[in-house]
Amino acid sequence: MHVIRNAEAMAAVRQLVLDADLLSLLNPYVAVLDEFGDDLIVIIAIIETGDCLGEAERACGKRLVIDGRFAFELEAISREGAWFSAVGDISQDGSGLVLLVQVDAGTDAELIAACRSALLEAMP
Repeated sequence: MHVIRNAEAMAAVRQLVLDADLLSLLNPYVAVLDEFGDDLIVIIAIIETGDCLGEAERACGKRLVIDGRFAFELEAISREGAWFSAVGDISQDGSGLVLLVQVDAGTDAELIAACRSALLEAMP
């Protein structure tokens, strides 16, 4: 799992990532982090095969899933290749959370189920 909170962490993660779909999902956040720097309060969590929900919640500092649903208000959810992208608000101050969740049999089943459920709810 990778947790990105600033431009330096983003640069470090991008050097490690080889997955083209994941890099494509990260690209919009690179410019935002560069532009707003430390004034931007965002957590970008990349949750990969083998990562568990409990670890992700500890890394993000909050509950992510309760009773099979996201525990925060989603602004957007999508699936890009082998990745879910869930974007939401986590507090009244405008703090944001981006979860990039790898769709794989080895990724936490409860987190994948929450992504699928949210995606179905978002469909027209």
